[in-house]
Amino acid sequence: LFCSILTTAMADANLSTEDVQQSNTRTTEDENVKTVKKTEESVTVNVWHILKVFNKFKCSRIILSFLRVSHIISVSFLSKSFHRVVNRYYADCTDLDLSEFYGVLGSAEFDMKSFMNDFLPKFKSVSSLSLRYCSHLKVVHLDQIFRALTLESGQGSDDGNSANNNGGSNTANNNNNTSTNNGNEDENDESGTTDDCVKNEKIKKLSLYFCNKLNSRALWKISTRLVNLECLDLGRCYLNNINGLKLLGSLPLKELAISLDPCIQKTEAIDIYSLLIDEDLFRSLKKLDLSRGCDVLHEIEDLSDLEQQRKIEIIKPAIKIKHNKV
Repeated sequence: LFCSILTTAMADANLSTEDVQQSNTRTTEDENVKTVKKTEESVTVNVWHILKVFNKFKCSRIILSFLRVSHIISVSFLSKSFHRVVNRYYADCTDLDLSEFYGVLGSAEFDMKSFMNDFLPKFKSVSSLSLRYCSHLKVVHLDQIFRALTLESGQGSDDGNSANNNGGSNTANNNNNTSTNNGNEDENDESGTTDDCVKNEKIKKLSLYFCNKLNSRALWKISTRLVNLECLDLGRCYLNNINGLKLLGSLPLKELAISLDPCIQKTEAIDIYSLLIDEDLFRSLKKLDLSRGCDVLHEIEDLSDLEQQRKIEIIKPAIKIKHNKV
């Protein structure tokens, strides 16, 4: 009798334990469902707030200004409203940094045609352009970028429209020539871009740091296209003659950074110094950066005349401190 009572009690205890476990499991599942629903509702509310904030132009402009160009392109594919906001940002963007495309911009694998004809013309207010580290960039590509940023900059006359049409055909011809013959970029440039009437008056700052495939012809393109340029960075471009630099003397440059070819002769370096000291050239120059690759200038001249006569601030290379080995 005792054994039977004990067995029954144990069975009842097991049943009650299972009921408690089942009830706890159901309670946990219900709580999880409620938590998931609350999370989904909060996410929906947050997304709605983000969309509401992003649709405000001032807010979206601040947000997009912290993103890279490739990330902004990705944002434009999220929705139609985002696409409209991004296109509006493109039209009002003043600082365009293309340095993240340094590995492909100008190379044979890069789709230059769509980049020049479809993407860059969306930027109508660019005043600062950065192409740092674009080592594949050549003169023909640089000129195409200038033209793409200029063609839609508000030239509404018939002559301007005809120039734009000619520029588009010339750009296409340059792309075809580049793809068929990569060794004659200068010849393609001469035959494909004969229209020198296209001038960009908005770009005032240009960085070509470490674009070491550019030559003196690139400086001629800069002097003829960017007529209001005030800041130019040619660091690590390694100038090797006076001709290209002389072309820049007519621009209203306030800041200039240059690097000379390590193999440059002292006579040529003296000619460059004479060019910089000439008061008829670089009349607006206030700062000259000679801290990268201009050792030959520091060897032949002390550059004090530039500071005293021309009132130009000279940025010299940092002094290297040698540590004695212990």
